[in-house]
Amino acid sequence: MRILLIAPTARRRDLLRDRLLGAGLAPMAEAAVPSDAADVAASIGIADAVPEGRDWLQALMPLQGLAVIGASGHTSDRLRALALSGWAALPIDVSSTQLRQALEIVDAGFAVAPADWLRSTPAATPLPRPSDLDDLQDPSLTDREHTVLDLLAEGLSNQRIADRLGISPHTVKFHIASIYDKLDARTRTQAVRHALDRGLLHL
Repeated sequence: MRILLIAPTARRRDLLRDRLLGAGLAPMAEAAVPSDAADVAASIGIADAVPEGRDWLQALMPLQGLAVIGASGHTSDRLRALALSGWAALPIDVSSTQLRQALEIVDAGFAVAPADWLRSTPAATPLPRPSDLDDLQDPSLTDREHTVLDLLAEGLSNQRIADRLGISPHTVKFHIASIYDKLDARTRTQAVRHALDRGLLHL
């Protein structure tokens, strides 16, 4: 497991490092923000706050997942929106054993949060019926996002899309995250379905 430790101050990085060491783990790199370690091949990040803003989102794209220590029930909703492969929202009192297990689960591409936080999450909003779609605002996909969406619909992987378009997998992941955001989707299948429902895609 290749861990990137992310915190804006040295003191906060020290605290996160101590938690990792207590769990028998060590970061392969540390950064104030993810872009400071853009050349580090980490698989997951560990932080003490949920990223804010598009710059953070873009910088997180190379990571498979993100774990946040000191999270709250609201954190899980925000982590879901980052379109990472895996994530963990962990309370401040997470044990060393729980922390290690959570990071292994995130590294495998799954989500982790205390059960009571997940139970308190509001039920997902049902997909709109076709008759309601006229009321939805046009998500205004860029030309490149339309192209990536078409290739998603063909079932291509991020690497295949990158090869086809002559761009990096990192850039593909960023475009997909933007598509998810604009189409209110959390998976490739949802993105394609929402695009079809809105007339943005024709198979």
